[in-house]
Amino acid sequence: MDQAEAREADIGIAAGNGKGVIFRRGEIVRHVQESEMVDALLEEIDRWEAEAADLPKTPSGKTSLPLVS
Repeated sequence: MDQAEAREADIGIAAGNGKGVIFRRGEIVRHVQESEMVDALLEEIDRWEAEAADLPKTPSGKTSLPLVS
């Protein structure tokens, strides 16, 4: 995934030259070293899931995501 693709993802990572950048919904949230990339990405996924658990649910039980314009 390149930086442009990562910016379009709910969560993404772009890496090169031993460093990585983690994106959430197009915003840079972390800069990490290559050795920390997997752990850092998994931490962001855990945060994202925790935040989604706090969002309202639809009658069918699905998460109701806010509209972004």
